[in-house]
Parts: sequence; C-alpha cells; structure tokens
Amino acid sequence: MSQFEQFRRLAQEIKAEPALSLLSFECFEPVDPSKLTQLETEKGLNLPPELKAFYLQSNGLQLRWAFKNNHLAGPKGLQAWNYPQQAFREEEGSFFLLPLEQLLAPSPYLKELLRPQEVIQFAGQAISLADFYGQMYPLDAFSSYCIQAIYFGQPQAPLYFADEHGLQFEAAFPISVADYFKFVLQTKALSSARQAYLQAPSPPLQEWSKKDWTNLAKKHQFKQLVFEQEFPLAGQAGSDCSTIKSAAMRQRAEQSPAITEEEWQQIVLAHQDFLRAGGAGGQWKMMQLMGQVFGAYQLGRELQKGQQAILDMRRLAPELDLEELQMPYASFCGAWLKYLNFSEAQLQFSLFTDAMLEKAIFAEAQLAGSDFSRACLRGASFLNANLQGADFELADLRGADFRGAILTDARFPGAQLEGVLR
Repeated sequence: MSQFEQFRRLAQEIKAEPALSLLSFECFEPVDPSKLTQLETEKGLNLPPELKAFYLQSNGLQLRWAFKNNHLAGPKGLQAWNYPQQAFREEEGSFFLLPLEQLLAPSPYLKELLRPQEVIQFAGQAISLADFYGQMYPLDAFSSYCIQAIYFGQPQAPLYFADEHGLQFEAAFPISVADYFKFVLQTKALSSARQAYLQAPSPPLQEWSKKDWTNLAKKHQFKQLVFEQEFPLAGQAGSDCSTIKSAAMRQRAEQSPAITEEEWQQIVLAHQDFLRAGGAGGQWKMMQLMGQVFGAYQLGRELQKGQQAILDMRRLAPELDLEELQMPYASFCGAWLKYLNFSEAQLQFSLFTDAMLEKAIFAEAQLAGSDFSRACLRGASFLNANLQGADFELADLRGADFRGAILTDARFPGAQLEGVLR
C-alpha cells in the first residue's frame, strides 16, 4: 500500500473514532509525470523518490483532526494553503503537504532575512543565510509555529524540523521523506509528536530500532490518545518519589488510634471557625522529612480563632458521618481513609497525598485544587465530582470511577489508570 493510501486509511480511522472530528481530508489531481520532470529540470532540483510517488497520486494533501470537545478547532473542509500561517487554530492533528508548485516556488524565507550575508554553521558546513534559506523549502506546514522543510543543499534532499515560525533549525536533524511519512502516519498526524521527537535531544529516526517504532505506534493508538486527553499527562512519567515512604506513612496511620466521634466533632467545629476567621485562600507548600510528606500552609496573616484540620497519618473510624462534610483546606497526608464515604463533601484545596483511600466514595464532592499525589485510590468513586485542577501524580487509580467528573486542568502524570471508568 502506498503512503498516500495509508493517509487515506488514517482519515477513515479518524472518521470512525467517536471522540474525534475529521476536520478535513482533501486530496488533489495528481501531478503529470512530464510536468514533474519539467519542474525539476527548470529548478535544477531532484525530489526524493517517495515524494515524487506521493505527488503522482495527489498534488498536496490536507489532513486535519481535533478532539470533539476542542472548541478552539478551526472550520471543516478545504482551506487556503496559507491557512496554517494565517488562521491556524488549536487542532491536535495536521498534515498540510504543500502542492508541488508551491513547494518549488521561491523560498518565502528570503524576504524575512535581516542579514542575508551572515555565515552560519549547518550540517558541518559554513553557509550564508541567503544560500541556506534559498535551498530550504517548507514541505509540511502543519502548524502556525512549526514546519517540516526539505533541504536541497544536501544529497537525497533530507527533511528538517523547524520551529519559531519555520525559521529556527538549530535543534533539527535530517530525516528521509520515507521515514517522515512513516512517523506522521504512526503518530496519527499529531502535531505535538513532531515537536517532541523530530529535534534534539531525541535521537534521529535512522537510529531507531524496530522496537522503537513499535512503541511509538502503540503509544499513539487513537484509544490511547483519547484516554490521555481525558486524563491529562497520563502518558508522562511522574517525578522521582524514591525517597518518599508512602507505605510507612499509611502503616503508621492504620496502627494509630481511630479518631472518636467526640474528637471528630471538635476537629470539625475548630476547622469551621478557622474558615470563618478567614483561613481559606492560602497556599500549601509540600515538604518532606525523613521520607514523610506533609504540607505547610501559608496564609500570610494570623488568625484569632479556630484551628485548621491537620489529620496527617491519622485514622478515621468507618462509623463517622463524612457525607456533606465542610472541610476545604484540610490536610490528610498519609491518612487511613479506606472505604470512607465523602459524598457531596466540600474538600477543595485539601491534601490527600500518600493517603489510603481504597474504595473511598467522593460522589458529587467538591475537590477542586486538591492533591492526591501517590495516594492509593483503587476502586474509589469520583462520580460527578468536581476535580478541576486536582493533582493525581503517581496515584494508584486502578478501577476508579470518574463518570461525570469534571477533570478540567486535572493532572495524572505517572498515575495507574487501568480499568478506570469514564
């Protein structure tokens, strides 16, 4: 199957995925072989065979897609060829292969140069800016900020990635047309993938093993991309937590005396007095001491009444009534809260780092800005909860229920998300 037909198949995959919107798949009349040869002769250029083969099937290609909940995406259908530079929106996927006539037109960069005679080092050669940009032509204008360009100043005319609106090539390495098309196809034309992989410090594609290509394709399956869009940063590694003793914190909490009903009421009332006295609105600063994590609350003023609820490494008894609890800006670092029911509770900007929350219930709870880093939340329920801006870095969320939850600006780097419901 030709690479052009593979792009057609990719468009069909996008169209079939319920969470995605195919904004455009526009192909064009193929270039006449004699015209292609004539243009090459006139320009004194030789196109790579794979690029020639593409133009002999379609003189350019517009492929654009976005997630259906992306309200910043541009219009559907055929766009002008200057669309990426003039009107590009926040679209996740784009492949904007310019038609041959535009590819071989005078380089658009030459008129932008302030010092055309300045000599630069590129690919081990000293070359003037005028000569460099006179041989570097935009090929795939996939965003307003980044392009993939073809460089006729080297044998086989390799491609180079450029950012800074197509002017900055310093971190780029050469790749072949065949490898570039393969990369775009395997990453589903995701624009961010080209920014991530096609410049230093990533290794050049020609150094990749078969396993590297397999892993790339696996990471960019549509189901995985949709999943990571639902759970932002889920595909990224979390920060190093090797010095944090989460298990020891939970064990200490489990073995501590359970908070009694009488003590709990005192804690709740004191925290409410803290809030009424103006205790809300402060900032948590996370600290670590001998492997244990806790938060230092910074408010910037002294309070005359109340006491903030600090329940680090404490155990709450299962008989406590926690539904509709009013306790924002509280700290439960390393606490033992297994099986507890916090339905409809107000717990905004609270700390639950390293806590044991297996099968805890937070249905319809307010948890905006709360921190669940490294917490055990296996089987927990966040049904219809507000989790805007919450942090789940390295949390164990296997089997958790996020149906109906608000996840705007929530973070999930390094989180375990197998079996979650959404």
